[in-house]
Amino acid sequence: MENSSKKSSDFGFEKTRGLWNCLLVEDVNGDGKPDILAGNHGLNSRLRTNPNSELRMIINDYDQNGTLDHILSNYENSKSIPLVLKPALIRQIPSLRKQLLTYESYQNKSLEELFPQAIWANSLTLQADMLETSLWINEGQGKFLPAALPIEVQSAPVYSITALDGDLGSPYLIFGGNQSRIKPELGSQMGSYGWVLKPEGKNQWIALLPQESGLFVPGEIRQIFQINIENKPNLVVLRNNDTPLVFEIRY
Repeated sequence: MENSSKKSSDFGFEKTRGLWNCLLVEDVNGDGKPDILAGNHGLNSRLRTNPNSELRMIINDYDQNGTLDHILSNYENSKSIPLVLKPALIRQIPSLRKQLLTYESYQNKSLEELFPQAIWANSLTLQADMLETSLWINEGQGKFLPAALPIEVQSAPVYSITALDGDLGSPYLIFGGNQSRIKPELGSQMGSYGWVLKPEGKNQWIALLPQESGLFVPGEIRQIFQINIENKPNLVVLRNNDTPLVFEIRY
């Protein structure tokens, strides 16, 4: 490329809950059945989730002021450990100020300890069991199996996925994302300039470097799509608070 300016169980995800940013339904292996590509948060951040430390969002009107508050936490050893910093939590819920006079008083404090059981019992809990961007291969009869994607795709959140026809029976897959508007304690997540995945065998792809693919997009990608300009295929990349970029597609 050259720069020229339903419920989850319906898809076979019974035990998989993610932070899906985008979905692309596409037959990626040429077997005539639609597969699913799911853009997610990725694995290049402080956020982690596993059976021993589940990533949860706890929603409640903690200080009973008529406004719902959202607190991101890790659930470990039957305790919900908040991921938010003490000053931010107090700004969000000022009623905690007298309870948390020092940073030491907040250290390792669980949400169950910070709020009375009568309030805590009314919490809505959302849990993420999977953070990686993923590919689900359609096996037929409503069954989808995960297929591995190159680790490079997990370097940043993915907000847009598109597929381009190739000459190897499977499409090239294009991923774009990044996120800078995020709290300091989690850090900016700008680890991608867009990824082009080249088909390499059945249900397998390799990630091309920018100098190999010609795709190099700084900033926050939010949409990627293909259009024809003067009867030639082009890839349009839309970025958050930035100018669009157009790449001519050359195989």
